[in-house]
Amino acid sequence: MQFITLLNKLGRWLEYLLTGQSDFRLHTTSTQRVELIEHDLQVKEALRQVRSYLKGKFSIQLRNPIVVRLDRPQTKSWKWRWTSRFRHVGNYYTQPMGEMPAHMITILPGLERWKFQAVLCHELTHAYQSERALLNHLRGYREGMARWVEYHFLLDHEHPQEARKLERIEDIMLGRMLHKILAYEKEHGRRATCQWLEQLSATS
Repeated sequence: MQFITLLNKLGRWLEYLLTGQSDFRLHTTSTQRVELIEHDLQVKEALRQVRSYLKGKFSIQLRNPIVVRLDRPQTKSWKWRWTSRFRHVGNYYTQPMGEMPAHMITILPGLERWKFQAVLCHELTHAYQSERALLNHLRGYREGMARWVEYHFLLDHEHPQEARKLERIEDIMLGRMLHKILAYEKEHGRRATCQWLEQLSATS
């Protein structure tokens, strides 16, 4: 382990000299470079990529400003802390900013890029729901939709095991509604599922 630590230090030093950043990590199980999201420039690029993904795959586009902070997410709801098993790594809320409310997203720092972006997909889906007043009175479906988008991001970026973990969630809010949305999608397709969720909003 001391040898691996020494190699990590040497790798970060060399990377900093060559590129001006130092995200190099060497693990005993893999020699692949693992990028951790730890500073604002990484956040900006990850956000750009996720917005492009959401637009292309789900026609999700946002008008209002988006602010993404690296910090430990906080929630005032003990019910939500319990349903998430105290493992939530991101949260979303709105905050006034000029003439329109800004989307404020907090995500735990130090996540691998794919995990950070999966969480960002989830929170930006909530931002989209907020702008369009989607599923306001159907909280289970709101969470189910956000998990559904996160699920597809994981599949599309070659993390099927993580996607399956979402499928295995049995909680009423996070699990049952995700299963309903996936079942609807299997029968009708993704575009029709998005339209169905819009219709649920109109009738709720």
